[in-house]
Amino acid sequence: MRKASMKIAALSAAATAAALCVMLTPSAALAVPPGVPTGCSSGIGWQDTSAWSKCTGGSGSHRAVATCANDADRTRKVYGPWTHVGSMNQSSAICPGTHPYAVGHSYETRSA
Repeated sequence: MRKASMKIAALSAAATAAALCVMLTPSAALAVPPGVPTGCSSGIGWQDTSAWSKCTGGSGSHRAVATCANDADRTRKVYGPWTHVGSMNQSSAICPGTHPYAVGHSYETRSA
């Protein structure tokens, strides 16, 4: 009976150690893939008529996405040009005259 208890205890300790190794090992899913923009942000531009985006690290490109509205509260998305990553490189999405008010902002990225 004592040998069975020792085997169960040893198996339990081994299973616990294996589980801890799996939990403490960094996952590949959490790593940033190479060629992907990082440090990205976006906002609404001056006078609320556009949106901007910028990415300061990594590689690849990004573009601004503006959600533009009109007086009837109808919205549409407008996209800025794809711009390479860099601290001085911004993309701007400008709202058209039919939907002149920027009410939302975001960005899209693509790998190098």
